Amino acid sequence: MVFVYALVLAYGALFISSLTHKARDFGAFRRSVIDYRLTHPSLASALSVILVAGEATCLLLLGLMPALGLSVAAGLLGFYGLAMAINILKGRRHIDCGCYAPGTKRSVIHWGMVIRNLAMAIAASGGAVFAQSAPAIAAWLDYVTLLAGGGGLIILYCVIETSLQGVQA
Repeated sequence: MVFVYALVLAYGALFISSLTHKARDFGAFRRSVIDYRLTHPSLASALSVILVAGEATCLLLLGLMPALGLSVAAGLLGFYGLAMAINILKGRRHIDCGCYAPGTKRSVIHWGMVIRNLAMAIAASGGAVFAQSAPAIAAWLDYVTLLAGGGGLIILYCVIETSLQGVQA
């Protein structure tokens, strides 16, 4: 069950990165939330805080209770994918996704990003199921496998992100 811990490591890295960029420029993230038009602009600041708190909670739970942390990750990623899909269906593709660090604004959302988020939500959900019965890491080889697997998932995510950067519609 080392793959469960590899998932936890990879999602932990994702949410550390996500929270870091939101902390650096919370105003930019808040503007992205406003641009999605999923709530009245006066409530967008509160929704921004709730999303950041959700990501911080997810990160904490990944370390303390992996099954619950992966479930929260699945929910957040599913919500983000749904928010993108709603805007794409409304013809609102030219908005910042809110996924990246300040200064790396992506000005177009597309179905590839929706599929990425939903695939990650499904993987997190599956990991949550297996995490409930995952035994503790027992041997040094488990740690090597964990680092290799988690690192491989992080590299895979980076490769997918790089390939999605060229997609414009």
